[in-house]
Amino acid sequence: MTDVAEADAVVEKEMHQAASRRQRIQAIDRFFSPVVVPNGSRQKSSIDTVRERARLLAMAIEDHVPEGDQKEHAVMHCAEAMFWANQAISHR
Repeated sequence: MTDVAEADAVVEKEMHQAASRRQRIQAIDRFFSPVVVPNGSRQKSSIDTVRERARLLAMAIEDHVPEGDQKEHAVMHCAEAMFWANQAISHR
């Protein structure tokens, strides 16, 4: 009976981790989603490029960094870097 209980616990843990990972990926996609920038704006291309590269870095961190506070901070710093870069682009 212990083997079955252990197997059930492992499956439950894996299901929880998969759900949590899906939620984190959805959050990254939402957070790094495009914002409205006028199409004629010279800055649109630069802003879109910075946003997409920051999203890709956040996804790489999600995929390759072990769970923990440092991982969460790393993703948030990607968002912060995107914000400041886009601020600089929009104010030039």
